[in-house]
Amino acid sequence: MNYFALPKDQSEAILNSGTLADNLLSVLKETDVVQPLDVDRLIEAISDLNISSSCYHLVDFYKRTSMQATLYDKFLATLSTHLVASLPSNLCDYFDITDENKTSIISSQNPGLSLLLSLDEMGIIKQSQVAALEPPFTEMKLVQAVAMIHEYKSIVEEERIPILGGIEITDKRKREFFVQCLQRKIKSWYETMTPVPWRKSCKWSVSDLFVGSGLILTESKSKRSRLDVDEKCKVETKQIISYERLKSETRIILEGDPGCGKTMLMSQLAYDWSQGKLSDIKLLILLPLKFVQQRTLVEAIKEFYVPEDKRLSISDIEKFLDDKEYPAHLLLDGLEEYSDKQKQGKSEV
Repeated sequence: MNYFALPKDQSEAILNSGTLADNLLSVLKETDVVQPLDVDRLIEAISDLNISSSCYHLVDFYKRTSMQATLYDKFLATLSTHLVASLPSNLCDYFDITDENKTSIISSQNPGLSLLLSLDEMGIIKQSQVAALEPPFTEMKLVQAVAMIHEYKSIVEEERIPILGGIEITDKRKREFFVQCLQRKIKSWYETMTPVPWRKSCKWSVSDLFVGSGLILTESKSKRSRLDVDEKCKVETKQIISYERLKSETRIILEGDPGCGKTMLMSQLAYDWSQGKLSDIKLLILLPLKFVQQRTLVEAIKEFYVPEDKRLSISDIEKFLDDKEYPAHLLLDGLEEYSDKQKQGKSEV
């Protein structure tokens, strides 16, 4: 916990919990330190702290095998992380799984995943159809899991649209598809946020958590005092994109003390756009800069939003960003976490 610089109160809560390892991994996942498909920082920590080699090899093996997994495999693996405590047992009863199979599922190392794989074997769910999971998950108020099901179903529906050899898909159609992917993912991320990682039952949308405030407009490198600001230099936070004086700017830097709400503001703007509230903006991309490490911005966007989709290439995304008819708004969050800025030469950012 010290290695990942977790807050003291958070560390104490994890240490005092009955399932220390599970809660620690949950916190690391919620804070984006690790993800089902990205465990590099965990591998690095295990190596640096000289934790047992068997643990290192296990995580490394997970990384290598997960890279070969299908989208459906990854969906089931990620979904299973929401099936904890008594949920697998309750779901076994819901789907009328035999007592023998139920015992086998509950006694396995990962009951949630075992349950999902059993449902797949029984034909209750399959790669192209997971709707059967939605009613019980909704009934059990597994909000984030239901959002995952919706996202997966959307992806499956989109993949049913064939791209036949020899038939050229227009840039306009690709752009529309890209926008749909962005809006769907942003909406799923910010509709059900867990601001307290070790309290997964506490879920809110970003709109519930966002508190609007004011911004002060200054010229680059200006040291204008907050006590002596012209009223014309003040603007509401959510007007940062639509404010007339800022429309001609190609780059806006949002500065503020840690915890003042910079990330929350960008999350709210992205969520509003995904809901169709910022109709003047044709394309908006929110990208955490910590995800850009060792990648170009375009590569990071592709990996972050549409990693599995072969219909959208990096060159397609470059076209969308360069299209002056449909100007893109790129929100880059977390400059302090962008290690590439230390490299020699001019940074993309």
